[in-house]
Amino acid sequence: MKLKTFTIQSFFVLLLLVGMALQTQAQITLTREANYPALGETPNLVGLNDETIEPGDAGEDITWDFSSIVAVGGVDAGTFIDPATTTISASFPSANIAQSYDDTTADFYDVNDDRLNRVGFHVVDQGTAFPIWNEDPVTYMEYPFTYGDSFSDTGTREYVGFDYFGEVDITVEADAYGTIIIPSGTFENVLRVKTVRHVDDGGGAFFIDEEKYEWYSEDYTTPIFSISTSTSDDGTTVQGGTLVSYINIPPPEGGPDEYGYTWTDSDSGLNCDWIDITTIGEDITEGLKDDNTIGPFPIGIDFQYYWTSETEVYIGSNGYIAFEDIQISSQNSSFPIIPLQDELNHYVAPLVSDLTFDGDGNPGQAFIYNDPTTFIVSFINVPFWTNVPGAPNNDYAGSNTFQVIFDATDGSITFNYLEIETEVATEYQDGASPVSIGIENISGDIGLQHSITLPPSNSCIQFMPPETALIDVVDVAPLSSGGFFLLKSEFTSLTSNIKNLGNLDIETPIIIDASVVTYDMTEFATYTTAIPSLALGDSELVNLGDFPAVTPDIYTLSVTAAADGDLNTPNNTIATEFIVVDSTANGEIPLGYTPDFVEIPEGVISWPSAEGYDDGCGIYIELDFPVEIVGAEYMVRPSPNETNITAGFRASIYDDNGQPGDNLAVVDVPATQIIPNTWHRVDFEPILVNEGGFYVEWLMENDGIALSTDPTGPFSRRSYEILGNTWATYRSATTEDLAMRAIVRKIVPIGINDVLDNGLKVSNAYPNPATDFVHINYTLPQTGDVSLSITNTLGKKVASQNLGLRTAGKQKMRINTQSLPQGMYTYTITYNGFSVSKQLLIAR
Repeated sequence: MKLKTFTIQSFFVLLLLVGMALQTQAQITLTREANYPALGETPNLVGLNDETIEPGDAGEDITWDFSSIVAVGGVDAGTFIDPATTTISASFPSANIAQSYDDTTADFYDVNDDRLNRVGFHVVDQGTAFPIWNEDPVTYMEYPFTYGDSFSDTGTREYVGFDYFGEVDITVEADAYGTIIIPSGTFENVLRVKTVRHVDDGGGAFFIDEEKYEWYSEDYTTPIFSISTSTSDDGTTVQGGTLVSYINIPPPEGGPDEYGYTWTDSDSGLNCDWIDITTIGEDITEGLKDDNTIGPFPIGIDFQYYWTSETEVYIGSNGYIAFEDIQISSQNSSFPIIPLQDELNHYVAPLVSDLTFDGDGNPGQAFIYNDPTTFIVSFINVPFWTNVPGAPNNDYAGSNTFQVIFDATDGSITFNYLEIETEVATEYQDGASPVSIGIENISGDIGLQHSITLPPSNSCIQFMPPETALIDVVDVAPLSSGGFFLLKSEFTSLTSNIKNLGNLDIETPIIIDASVVTYDMTEFATYTTAIPSLALGDSELVNLGDFPAVTPDIYTLSVTAAADGDLNTPNNTIATEFIVVDSTANGEIPLGYTPDFVEIPEGVISWPSAEGYDDGCGIYIELDFPVEIVGAEYMVRPSPNETNITAGFRASIYDDNGQPGDNLAVVDVPATQIIPNTWHRVDFEPILVNEGGFYVEWLMENDGIALSTDPTGPFSRRSYEILGNTWATYRSATTEDLAMRAIVRKIVPIGINDVLDNGLKVSNAYPNPATDFVHINYTLPQTGDVSLSITNTLGKKVASQNLGLRTAGKQKMRINTQSLPQGMYTYTITYNGFSVSKQLLIAR
């Protein structure tokens, strides 16, 4: 074998290659020019408060994965400005840049190529404005700064106008580098900086301790990710929390977003025609109030929105049109940025802001209209909430007239603005997102935000879908449903409706895993099955397996549907609450989503503007057995910040007509009869409910009363808020239940079964008409094969399921019908070659 000769020239070549490799792998070094904002910059950040998120390891070549974090809103990071442009700059003469949050709040810095010093800040506390300046400025960063670098500094600060001084200690260390994965993307070659700060104010009267981790990229002037945990102690109260924030990277102006949508507006030459539908459309004003959503409304067209085909919408009083029943309202004087992957997805936002239709004399109106190719929603003369009687401005000054046009011919969505108020309310002017305008997809992670400011009058924006989607979407999900009840000792078949929500056929198996856990999170049962394939837009009812309802408890049914390459994994799992109930000694059964064994917390719901039994809340009770309602119970409390109940309440029962229908019972309870902080019972003359469900209502006489809420999961998603006698999905339905329940007795139904010659008994479906679910009971004389199919009026099979070998006796089936459009259907149960067909009406 011939050996290679190693020469001195080869040695120098090797050194050169090693040097090049080291240079390629060199870590980021922070500099003033590259890693500190310039004048005029406003960092675009989103975030959440979550004490469970940990910063991860320190060291070399670390990978941090924070991709599962879901922001809840924008973060007000301030705007970097020239201190001389503020009215408070005289107190900070050495500052050359200010981070301004509003006219009265700003941080002031002295920054150069060597270091960043904080020289003070200006705040308003309890109505008094005063500066706090650092007589000995504190260094927050030294430049250049890279992995392994660290420094410490100590400074003093004085509250100008007060005999009050403090000391600040800070330690800064670049403790790690590597790759970070956040919802905005994957960033390599990032540097993590750890800052520990301690403030001792007033000679030990007040302490602040903060530990902050910030990840820097060479491509951004501000940290791309941050975890800040702080506590404060004033000697009597200790407060704290963890704020997590990260950069929001929107698509380029005008798009495209990840799917391919783009927008143009009047500034770029777009001309749009206002379409007056006030004389030809349907007036839907009556149902709209303050912070509520109404619907669904059929739109009369099949409208393709991202990768889903839409046939109905919900209208939100706060200026949005949604394809799901969601409620968007202000959070800390801000509205959701777009896109934002949270529980509020799948909507278009022409003018999401604090609008209202509530109040006597409110001029606001809303209309909808459709023709064979177009669906239009118009908001007419709708004021901001702060411009209604009783609000700060105490009049209806300033209104907004705008519309959304959905055009099925080209898939466009047009926002027309005829007349728009020139300013948002004062309380929103400093919010991170006082207004939100844009479109967002079903998963919440794709969308286009046009702006977060009010658009001018006589302007328009048009969003256009791509001719060909930029991405192929596999999106499979179990459809959600609300809580339901089962009677002890009954056996039922748990089912789930799985739908293909993507834009292509799924030709590989979809694995369905389900589990049932008890209230104390003990696993009770597990189920696994599969769907071999699922065509685009189709859904399939899957029988998960039998559930023996032998132990009364609150259970959670979790269903996960997984397909290879699923793009929208947050919707893969749905958790549904169901309750197994048993009668008490007197034969009564309490039906509610908050059990006796749960200690009711101090959380309450109370509407401050309630008067005359117009405002309150309600729940929906779904049944699979016939009952008579004999009463209702409510956990009533004093209003927030009050010690006594000074108002009564009204208890009512409504039948189920796809929404609250006929009033079946009503009882007024005066304040003098209410014992606070206990379950208060109201008795009714027995009300027969053979099938389906019913609604329980609680209305406030005025704002002198409140109802308890239960934030301990699982959650029924059966809660409603009632404002101006209009029902809407409760804005916190996904995070808490209402402490109210019905008291019923079980009865034996008569004459609901059809008996065939082979001994098969099949019940009528209930509720019928149905909205989002239906029950079908059947009895088998002996073990046999059973299947179910559902067909529409054209004879097309829209759902089918082979239930397999079923044992003799009573069987129950619960079917999710949310994916079925309104109309008449035929359901057929086949058993050992015999079939029974009956009709089912879907009405919404």
